[in-house]
Amino acid sequence: MSYTLIDQMELLTRLLGQGLSAQALAAQTTWTVEQRYDLQSLGEVLRVAGFSNTLDKRPLRRVPALATPLLLLTRDGAGVVPKDKHGTVPRR
Repeated sequence: MSYTLIDQMELLTRLLGQGLSAQALAAQTTWTVEQRYDLQSLGEVLRVAGFSNTLDKRPLRRVPALATPLLLLTRDGAGVVPKDKHGTVPRR
């Protein structure tokens, strides 16, 4: 099963204790000319909702464990909330 960036962002906001629905996120986020969600727009929607967020490009092995839960952006514009080796999403 494949989930969109917005679906995974909904999961992440729930894990962080303030769930925002995928519908609300999608309605407030603009699109790029490539028909993808605009990441700056999504970041602003999240900031207004009280979430601190940044984009950072680095190898997965360099992401500190304390940064979890987090959302990984894929090259095709999707998103993934990674799970640990036991299949659960780490929580703070």
